[in-house]
Amino acid sequence: MVLLGAFAAIAAAVKRESIEAVVRQKMKPEAAALNLKALEEGYAAGRGLLGPPPAST
Repeated sequence: MVLLGAFAAIAAAVKRESIEAVVRQKMKPEAAALNLKALEEGYAAGRGLLGPPPAST
């Protein structure tokens, strides 16, 4: 639960777009592409754990 809480705090503090921008800025294009793909896979896995978003009313 501590790890989950840490992930939640980081996610609340850092937007995905910010992470992508830093990766593109600081890495060579080949490394950036690989890391952005891994980032997308991680986000997909996280979304899979959370299930579908709640229906809007």
